Amino acid sequence: MISTRQYVDAVAQRMQGRGARIYEQQVGPMHALVGVKSDFAALALSPMQVYVVVCELGHASGHAVTNFGLQAQNHAKAAVGGGRGFTTGVVTVAGIIAESSDPDAQTRAAAPTQMSFGSTLRPVLVDVGTGQVHTWTGTQFVGAAVMGFIRDQVHAFFPSPAEVAQRAGGPAPGPHPHPQQPMPPQQQPYPQHAPTQQQPPPYPGAVPQYPGQPPQHPQPGPYGPPQQPYPY
Repeated sequence: MISTRQYVDAVAQRMQGRGARIYEQQVGPMHALVGVKSDFAALALSPMQVYVVVCELGHASGHAVTNFGLQAQNHAKAAVGGGRGFTTGVVTVAGIIAESSDPDAQTRAAAPTQMSFGSTLRPVLVDVGTGQVHTWTGTQFVGAAVMGFIRDQVHAFFPSPAEVAQRAGGPAPGPHPHPQQPMPPQQQPYPQHAPTQQQPPPYPGAVPQYPGQPPQHPQPGPYGPPQQPYPY
């Protein structure tokens, strides 16, 4: 299983690759990674400000999905200011990257997108334990063109955990049909490896990673440890 930090790093790489401005921000009670990108929804004939706001949690509840989404949307609205709705639309993609999640959290993340004047919110819940990405993928008559635009943003920035694991060279998340047998007692739990070269950080400000590092003990990074439980 990949760590929540590995997944957030993958999101940051994708945001940087698409020209987003990346910064860290306190969003409500959570420390979050924020990516901002100006785009144009061709079918809607409208300029868009896309805010991708991502945080880590040990366990995601339904309350966490709802509350973090609203806090992320408020941050995006405040950042854009008074021109929202008249000169540009604001799309907020609020992503929670969790080690586990309950059914209520998954249901709320998959609920239809909330739209208001000049602003749209799309929650995304990524459960790295099960390897599932939970978000709404449907369409609706009002704002159908914008819905397609938002769906493209989610697909661009939130890959499946299996894809992230494959790129990192680790096992895919979720259950495995043939689990590994326990090591013999005489075998050392952590075999010695040849020294590995330090890999460059995935984006400015990140801490360099080492290929031999066990995934369950990630290097300290810029976002702080996964926050558990959700601060009320």
